[in-house]
Amino acid sequence: MRIFTVKQGTSYTAFDVDRVRSGTKAWIDQEHSFHCITEDKTGLDSPGLNCVRLPNEPALRGWWAKLFQFHLVSDEPTLYFDLDVSLRSPVWQLGDASAKIGMPLDYLAAYRPERNIEYTNSSIMFYQGDHSDIFRNYMDNYQDIQRQYRGDQEFLWGEYRDRIEYLPKGISESYEWAAKPRGYATAPVVIYHGKSAKKDLR
Repeated sequence: MRIFTVKQGTSYTAFDVDRVRSGTKAWIDQEHSFHCITEDKTGLDSPGLNCVRLPNEPALRGWWAKLFQFHLVSDEPTLYFDLDVSLRSPVWQLGDASAKIGMPLDYLAAYRPERNIEYTNSSIMFYQGDHSDIFRNYMDNYQDIQRQYRGDQEFLWGEYRDRIEYLPKGISESYEWAAKPRGYATAPVVIYHGKSAKKDLR
C-alpha cells in the first residue's frame, strides 16, 4: 500500500509531515510506503519518507494540489491523509481498497442532521486503480472548475459522485465538533479542519 500526503505552500511544515508519517508507522500494520507530494522538500529527509515533486503551477496550489495524486497511477492500494489529521489508534476499519474512492461523509452531517448532508470530506481518501482522468480533466479546465467549485472535495462530489463511496463510520471524527466538546477522541483518526486548529495539534 502507498500512503500519500501533500505539503504545498507554507501553511504546513516538515514537522507536520513527520507527525503524520509517525502516526502511520505507529497505527497502520499493513506494509506501506509513505510519500509526500510537495514543491519544496526542505527538511523532508526522514528515513522512509519519499518526496514526489509537485509541479509549481497555479492550478496546483492550496487544496487543489491533492488532485495530483491521481496522476500517480499504481496497482497498489492508495491511502491519502491531509496534514491536519492526527492518527491516535489502530486504523483497521478501512477494509480493502476498491475501484471507487472511499471518503468519509462530511463531518458536519452528524451535527446538522436537518441538512441531510450527503457530500464527502477529502481529508482521507482510500482507493485502488486508475483515476488519472480526474486529474487530466481538472488540469485542462482548472480555471472554470475553480470558479464553479470552492475546493477539491466539492469538485470530486460534483463531477465524480458515481465513483465515490463512503468510508465506514467510526474511522475518523472532527476535532472541532466531536473530540474537543467531548474532551477526548474516540476515532482512530481525528480531523483538525485546517490552520484554525493547528495549535491544538502540537
